[in-house]
Amino acid sequence: MKKSLPFRVLPAYLVPLFLTVTVMAATVAETTQATRPPARPELRVGLKYVPTDAEEVLEERGVMAIAGPPFEILAVVDDRPESRELIGQSIDRKKVPIPVRAKQPVAPWLHQVLESSFAEWGTAGKPGADLLLEPVVIKFFVFEENSYKAEVTMKFLLKRRGGTELWAGVVGGTASRFGRWLNESNYQEVISDAVLACYSKLWADPGFREAWAGKSASPDVSAARTAARPAATETLEPETAMKKLLDLKAAGFGDDSLVAWVRKIAFTRPLTADDMITWKSAGVPEAAIRVAIESE
Repeated sequence: MKKSLPFRVLPAYLVPLFLTVTVMAATVAETTQATRPPARPELRVGLKYVPTDAEEVLEERGVMAIAGPPFEILAVVDDRPESRELIGQSIDRKKVPIPVRAKQPVAPWLHQVLESSFAEWGTAGKPGADLLLEPVVIKFFVFEENSYKAEVTMKFLLKRRGGTELWAGVVGGTASRFGRWLNESNYQEVISDAVLACYSKLWADPGFREAWAGKSASPDVSAARTAARPAATETLEPETAMKKLLDLKAAGFGDDSLVAWVRKIAFTRPLTADDMITWKSAGVPEAAIRVAIESE
């Protein structure tokens, strides 16, 4: 008995048509695969606070556990111009930029680290307190090429619950380290070091601490400061003063000379927090910014 075939045999006249259709389908598949853009690589980093040199940084800045009046730490506001989840960029050997993104929101993580750090240093945040600390992050970024370089810049406002501003300032922290390429742990470490540098600068800042403690200059001290300040030689708007400072810096004058020049300037209006950010971003030394604020 003759066995039947497990499949139907195409008639001879259909074989050329079948082969043509098969070749065309394969060609379309190859073309689609070739024109499809390759997936863009990226690294996603989980934010984790693991500073590598905490003791050295705290000792260098004179950070010590000191209790002060309680204050409530408000939620960190994310005011970065870039995408909220973008926290870095890696450059590979072909000079191709690779985005680095956070696995979780940056602002709540910064708030958590700020509260835990201040609690460890002697003053925990207290909801409902009369003093309010308002933090805003304006830069949070890591650049990786030959090494990891992180920068965290924030502005802080200390005020009373009624709205009276006591102190405002821009504080920045930087860190750098070597590590393996596109390594999540290395990103976590360099970010943590930059955040620690930023927060420890705020904690140790004399102006912040005086405002926090409720200290104001006595009449004698205020008079001494006024007497020690040189008479103003010209009155300038903050924008004009910044441009002149940058011109002096470009001409080769050092920070001390810039500070001395600022001491002789009368400003048409007090510097705002936005002015401070603009000055710092433009390259004006922090010492000159501080003198400009104190001269108001």
